[in-house]
Amino acid sequence: MWIYRSLVEAKKPFEGKDLVARQIFKPFAVAVPSVIVPVWNVVLYPQATGFWDHVSLESVDAFEFDPRLFPEDATKEAP
Repeated sequence: MWIYRSLVEAKKPFEGKDLVARQIFKPFAVAVPSVIVPVWNVVLYPQATGFWDHVSLESVDAFEFDPRLFPEDATKEAP
């Protein structure tokens, strides 16, 4: 897992190089601080090598998106 102290620092390994897409390296998780609240966000990559060696599911909880993200007048994608 990679941990970055800022979004600027997190972007540097990916600038100008498509290393993840070329599969030269694939972290199973990248942690970056939130820019809105004082918490960390962790992005998981389940297809990365070693992911299932380090991550397991203990439970799954329902999640409700904030309705402000999806206003009623927004264009909807066809199914």
